[in-house]
Amino acid sequence: MPPKRKLAVSLAALALCAGCGDEPAASRGGAADPPTRAEGETADWLVRGDDRPPERWLAERGREAGGTAADEARVAAVAAALDAAERQFHEPPRMIANRVAQLADLSAERGEPLAPERLLADLTFPMRDRPTGWFGVLTQAYVVLRENGADHAGAIGTLRTRFGGARP
Repeated sequence: MPPKRKLAVSLAALALCAGCGDEPAASRGGAADPPTRAEGETADWLVRGDDRPPERWLAERGREAGGTAADEARVAAVAAALDAAERQFHEPPRMIANRVAQLADLSAERGEPLAPERLLADLTFPMRDRPTGWFGVLTQAYVVLRENGADHAGAIGTLRTRFGGARP
């Protein structure tokens, strides 16, 4: 990848990660009270203060996008995938869930709807040269690949080759 492109991707990834903190809103200069949600509403973003666990929220979003019902088996599958991702990446489950929701939306917009548990499974793999990585950086690279015409399988293959444990 050309140095200017690497810099652009790195800066974009840093910008995404900058908004991922769990510090109180008041310390960022925002409102002290987190946004509330109406009963039964599934937001586009899992905000601090939302009482739903990330795995249930992702399962409910998947149902709205045409996926299967958010039954307990599906919630358990998403929870297992989030647990694996939490061990692999530095970000907390809420932030990982939000990134997965963005990727699910992107894939659906491109005519390739993907379940959150599949996205998590495909993006959670041993990293080369380090035990853990940054999910935000990996997802930004995925977005760039998709925007440049790769389908899901192609983008995942490229990421696993570039960042995965096995050397190409």
